[in-house]
Amino acid sequence: MRGGEEYNLRLSDKRAKAVLEYLVKKGLNPDKLTPIGYGYTKAVGDNKMTEGRARNRRSQVRFIR
Repeated sequence: MRGGEEYNLRLSDKRAKAVLEYLVKKGLNPDKLTPIGYGYTKAVGDNKMTEGRARNRRSQVRFIR
């Protein structure tokens, strides 16, 4: 694990907002998008390993009807 939980949550929020900005520039309606950063709470890889940290630096999109 690198950085504290608060730092990584802010970093996660920034990443989510950057993805939102990209999608808006591509024409999506910003009123239909919600950026959420989860920090450590939704890890898919081991944060002790370089590969795991790389897997955790991701963005996911969920479509809701």
